[in-house]
Amino acid sequence: MPDSEQRANEKRIFPDLLKYVGDDSEKLNEPLTGFLGMQGRLATGELAVIGRSPNQWLNEGWTAEEMCDEKNHQAVLEKTLVESLLETDRPCPLLWVTDCWAGGRGNMGRTAFWRVVRSVMDNMGIADVLKSDWPSHLMWTNLYKIAPAKGWNPSVRLCDVQFEFCVQILREEFLWWKPKRALFLTGWGRAKHFLTRFQTAQWKDVEEKKFVEWVGTADFEPSHRVQIVVAKHPMGKPEGRLVAEIVGAFNLIEERVAQR
Repeated sequence: MPDSEQRANEKRIFPDLLKYVGDDSEKLNEPLTGFLGMQGRLATGELAVIGRSPNQWLNEGWTAEEMCDEKNHQAVLEKTLVESLLETDRPCPLLWVTDCWAGGRGNMGRTAFWRVVRSVMDNMGIADVLKSDWPSHLMWTNLYKIAPAKGWNPSVRLCDVQFEFCVQILREEFLWWKPKRALFLTGWGRAKHFLTRFQTAQWKDVEEKKFVEWVGTADFEPSHRVQIVVAKHPMGKPEGRLVAEIVGAFNLIEERVAQR
């Protein structure tokens, strides 16, 4: 996958993010992990999926104090990029999902997030989910790029410290990928802080939906409009109904676009 101006911008922004997080090291004294989004080798822009934050993404982490040291910035960046499988010669950076589906790191088949993603792709005809390469048709990232290495979501303080940089990186990811659709499995409470930073238009037809909280579009550049569905995080939700609401919301947008 060739480099691009957007990918170069990510590499520029990420060290600034590390330094800014590191400057708050007196309050952030736990090991932290880094993450950047990835694009499947077979992805054609049909769907980008956004989660909340990386969950035990790296096997090791850095303290904020270590991140603050500029001598470590390149090492952290390179480790993050390699572990995110963005700059390797593997067949596809997202095949780790099916490699770990029945075991391995995370046991993805037991993770509500990835089960819902798989079902959405199946119901929308984006990929044949009976084939092991179904994740290769996907683009995936998280709102927050720095999180505790032990696996939980970042604290309010850590979210606040990195927010401005994460908005910039999300924009670069969308400019790089140019997805037609984006599914935020984050809940509106988290997604709104990001989406309200872009030119958005909301459809009002979500009153009867229990798990889809926002439906609309966002312009990440003047010539590229992305169809957006924001749903609650899948953990503990009835997955059949959640998937049906998500697919129905994307179909609603398609109908509206076709009527114009």
